Amino acid sequence: MFLHRNHEMYFGSDIYLTLLLMFAGILTVLRLLWFTEGLKRISLTTIGFFQYITPTITFLLGYLFLKIK
Repeated sequence: MFLHRNHEMYFGSDIYLTLLLMFAGILTVLRLLWFTEGLKRISLTTIGFFQYITPTITFLLGYLFLKIK
């Protein structure tokens, strides 16, 4: 996959940026695997509550602290 901006290729052109992009993908996969393992250890009620309350917390953080309107 190529990452384009202003008709320039970033992925593969610079070794530092290429490794950084690859490491970001690995971190994303690890985070999702750890999240899945964590879900196996708690009850469905707790999971449902977190999924219910997370959008509200995100909205409040954006509105009150980041001043996003």
